Formats: sequence, structure tokens, C-alpha cells
Amino acid sequence: LAYAALMIPSLVAVTALFTALVAGGGGESGMRLHMRYYDFALPLLLILAGAQLVPQGPGQGWRARLAVALPLLLVMGAAARALIPAYTPNHIDSPALFGMAHDDGSYQALIGFAVAAVLLWIASARQAARLFVYLYTPVALIIAGDNVNLYTRMAQRPDNYVKAGLFAHQYLSQDEASRLTIVGADIFNLFKSRFFVDNTKVALLQLAPGQPITPAALTYPNGWLLVVGDYPLPEGAVRHSGFREYTLARVRPAAEARLHRFAETEDDRVRSTGLSGMEDWGRWSEGGQVTLTFAQPLPKHLLLRLDVAAYGPNTGLPFQVSAGGQTLDLHADGQHGVRELRFDTGGDARTITIKIPKPTSPQELGFGGDQRKLGIGLYTMEVIDAAAPRQP
Repeated sequence: LAYAALMIPSLVAVTALFTALVAGGGGESGMRLHMRYYDFALPLLLILAGAQLVPQGPGQGWRARLAVALPLLLVMGAAARALIPAYTPNHIDSPALFGMAHDDGSYQALIGFAVAAVLLWIASARQAARLFVYLYTPVALIIAGDNVNLYTRMAQRPDNYVKAGLFAHQYLSQDEASRLTIVGADIFNLFKSRFFVDNTKVALLQLAPGQPITPAALTYPNGWLLVVGDYPLPEGAVRHSGFREYTLARVRPAAEARLHRFAETEDDRVRSTGLSGMEDWGRWSEGGQVTLTFAQPLPKHLLLRLDVAAYGPNTGLPFQVSAGGQTLDLHADGQHGVRELRFDTGGDARTITIKIPKPTSPQELGFGGDQRKLGIGLYTMEVIDAAAPRQP
């Protein structure tokens, strides 16, 4: 008894201090019961209850037990009413309490059993100890274990947070994942998504469902977003997945508002035809012409900046680039480099076309069986208003 009286309060005090210290570090820390720091000492209470099975000596009458039981009943009532609504038991911090409180019906029944045991203890310590040790404790452990098992068994089928994490892990490079923010409503499931992304630099953002994602709330405002649930994306975000349960998006910096990376999925601002599939660096043209159609009119005085490379026999040949009725020649080397073209589009043109001088397949050059008719490799494209003031 003396050991329990010294051990448990000291551990609870340390845990309370820890909880208070980390409460400002995250939205969830102040709502957690960090029982894992002292729950190993709780079996001492069972030993204390079992000691009541031994016949008690003289001088321990029901009045003394009543004086002890009344404050205990008040504490139990306050905890039953306020503890679970105020805190969130989970299978990591407090698995036994999580299992007992997971089902409201079982939780209320266990509270009733506990109150009955305390009331019986006032009248007969031995009978109360028998009720607590032989009935309450086994039933509580069975209910808690069953609920924890049911919860963990759900992990056999991946949920949306697991699917989102696995998709981001496969889609993003490690450098891109280092600039990823995962957004969702459940902080514990957000940790699970980050585990499957497998990158410690991933940031987490807990938001209520439907709340807008503001750039100021993002750890990486120019990085990537993995959104689990239904949330409006910030302005300028480019979707890279079309799944119902989650969305992977690229948040573009303001300086890149008119920059298109061909290695990334197209968004609503520009659509293309005549391009092959995306590769790590960009995309090849496939066929005799590439057509880029923009949602908004091109600048009247257009400066088109392209990072391109020519394929095979197209090296040194003129690629005819047209915009707004004007056609200019573009020459590219075998190694990619930046080229600039200036157009007067009239202010209402929405299309840029690139005619390939000599579409050629790798198979024709003796490089395997690839039959795609390639011509120009497109890395990036920047659409600039040449009449706008230069940014400092």
C-alpha cells in the first residue's frame, strides 16, 4: 500500500507536467491522456483491492469506509461525466481505457459495476473485493480487449488515410515528399498517413471538414498537398490525382503562376494534344504537331520561354511555333536549353502550336522497339506578358 501510494501519485504528477508542457505544441496534445507513462503501475491497485479479501482486523468499521467512499464516489462521478468528453482515449496512449470507453453502452455498464462495488465495500469489504476482483476486473478486461481487437482488425483493410499515404509515397520523389503537407480532420490518422509516406519532414495540418486551406497555414506554401476528405484547395493548387477520397495537389508559388512543368499533370489552365506520356523530366512530342490550348487569352505581347530539346534528326531543324496568326522558327539542340520567342497575338489568342519538322521513332534509329514518332522534348513553358513591368 505504501509503495502504491508513493509510486502512482508521482507518476501521475510527472505525466500531468508533461501534458501541460506539450499542450501548446499541437492541437491534439492537450486532449490526450498520456497514460502510457504510468499505466504499468496501475496493477498495484488490483493488488490493493485483492488485499481486501483477507479478513479485516478490528477498528475498520463501515463508518470509516463510508468516509473514504464518499469522496471516491464524487471523483468517479465527475470523471464519468467530464473525463471522456474532455479527453480522447486512444489505443496508443491508453489502450485499456480506450477499449472500455469505445462503446458507450459497455462504458456505462462498467461505471455502474464500479459504483456498485464501492457501495458494497461500505457494508462489506470482503464481498466488495470479491465483486471487484472476480467479476468487475475480468469483465472490464474482456470488454476492453475485445474493443481494441475490433479496432485494430479494421487495419486489415486500408482506409482513406492509408491509401493516401501509399499513393503519395509512390507518386512523389523523396525531395518532393520533403515539401508535403497532409491535411485531414483526424490528427491520429494524419500520423498514419505520414508513416506510409515514409518521410519525417512531412507536415501535418488538422482542419475541420470543409474548412478552406489557406497558404498561411501551410508549412510548405510552395510545396505539395495531400488532402484526405472534402476540402477546397488553395488558389493556384494543381491537382495530381482524381480520387474521391483524397487529393494530391501541387501548390504553385506566385512567381510560377504562368510556368507550366510538363513533368506534372495538366490542370485546367492548359490542355495539350500531340504529346506523349509524362516522364520524370517532361514530355516528348508524338506525331507531327503539338497543340497547347489555354483557358485564358494569351498576352497581347507574348514572350514565350521554352526549355526544350530536339530528338534525333530534328536537331538544328526549324520547329514552326504559331500563336495568334504569327509563326516563328525555333531551333533546338540535342541537350535541353531555354529558347525565347516573341509574338504579337492580338490579345484574344488561346492556342500555341508547334510543328515538328521530322517526326522519328527510336525504332527507326535502331533504338529498340519504341514506335512513337518523337520530335521535341518539352521540359517547361513560361507564358510572360512582355508589356508588363518587370518584377524587381
